Amino acid sequence: MTSDDDREPSGKDVFIDKNSSLSGTYWSGSVWVDEEDRLGRGRGSVYYYISGPAPVLQAIYLLVAKRLGEVPYNLGICCSPDLVPDSVRDEGRDFRDCRVFWDDDNSQLVMATTIGTRFAFFRSVNGTSWDFLSSMEGPGPLVECPNVMKLKIVDDHGNTLGHKWAILGAVQGDYPGGPQSHECCVAWLGAWDGTQFIPDEQAKAIPLDYGPDSYATVAGRNGRSTYVGCWLGNWDYSLLPSPYKGFQNIQSYPRACWIQTDYSGQQKVYTFPVEKADGITGIGGPRQTIGGEGNPDFASDEVETSDCYRLDVVLDQVDGHWPEEVRISVNKGRVEGTEYSTDLIIYRSGQITFDRTRAGILYPGYPMNHLRAGERRIPFRQV
Repeated sequence: MTSDDDREPSGKDVFIDKNSSLSGTYWSGSVWVDEEDRLGRGRGSVYYYISGPAPVLQAIYLLVAKRLGEVPYNLGICCSPDLVPDSVRDEGRDFRDCRVFWDDDNSQLVMATTIGTRFAFFRSVNGTSWDFLSSMEGPGPLVECPNVMKLKIVDDHGNTLGHKWAILGAVQGDYPGGPQSHECCVAWLGAWDGTQFIPDEQAKAIPLDYGPDSYATVAGRNGRSTYVGCWLGNWDYSLLPSPYKGFQNIQSYPRACWIQTDYSGQQKVYTFPVEKADGITGIGGPRQTIGGEGNPDFASDEVETSDCYRLDVVLDQVDGHWPEEVRISVNKGRVEGTEYSTDLIIYRSGQITFDRTRAGILYPGYPMNHLRAGERRIPFRQV
């Protein structure tokens, strides 16, 4: 979490001055705790790897603290795109969204980063200096947020059969076989050999969600379970004002994540919302506020977002027949005489879609049906 003030940390909250970067801002990153003193800074040392502009190109900054809850000190840039060979380096400036993990099999700290349409992998034995290992090509568009970790494989009864390496990341752009949502959280299944990630099917990205408001994947482990969350937003309209209050740019509820074989015999990644009993109640705060400071497109008042809810629906036949479709408006209203609604549609065929074609105007003069055709009716993934 970044802050402009000098507040002391409370509990495990840490405030990092964003002005300590070369460009006065930080982006996404990863935190790794050296619980076994593998790197020599002491048991419990905390390494904060945060991406950001530097200031023209993008780079990875390193901040270190003696333990969780202490304000870290900035060691500056530790990893830059200059480490990537020209043969795999993207022509643009993309080099961010780092995620780190400890590779037990090879006794090394590994970092995965975005380099445009590829992921790049680096190794370190001290946490401060990094060596390039390899890269992996994505399905075509920009790829981001590569969380590399083992997922458990379970059978139909929930028994653990083993584990498999995966990358839980995100794709920004349309690609063949994708969910037609332009931005989505995806997974690659494969193997990690200590140097490179080898996907089961080259450039095969398995959607974790369907819909345009699921991006910037965040994943972590708590014991033997893996959890995944995301940003419920889309860069096409996330900076534009919404005509109604609620469900704009909030963080998703965390979900347990595992691998299971589907009816066709293929391994797929499944997720399910985490119960509070699991000890994890959310990623980020339960409520967030979007302000209009410095952005003339926003309304002058603040737009409050809403909590996330689970919707359980039980349908019955009418006169012994199923209707062609059942439409449930989960958000509706009227702005300046124009009605808007976001509808969940359940078809007799069993298909479930989220209809955003009447999601509403964003500000005066903006077209009513602003979303691309592929984003208007998004199929739900049925488990």
